[in-house]
Amino acid sequence: MVYYGISLNTSALAGNPYLNAVYMSLVEMAAIVMCHFVIGKYGRKRPYAINMLLAGISLLLIQFIPSNAPTFVTVLALISKFAISFTYNAIYIVTAE
Repeated sequence: MVYYGISLNTSALAGNPYLNAVYMSLVEMAAIVMCHFVIGKYGRKRPYAINMLLAGISLLLIQFIPSNAPTFVTVLALISKFAISFTYNAIYIVTAE
């Protein structure tokens, strides 16, 4: 749910919506590539749990950002997109076992 919510809500972020979509895509590709290396080195459970926690914390922190700092909201959204993309990719690896 969170993965699709972040992906479909990129147009609500401050700035150019097309550039935000590019940023989200680049962050997602980086998360997918990094997921395979991190899971191969550290196992599955710990990186999965850390990134779920990171996504939750960064999404909760967005609520406390003042409206005059839209760039910080975009940065936190990118962090949460990275973390949730990492976990979304990792769950496919975990369930295959």
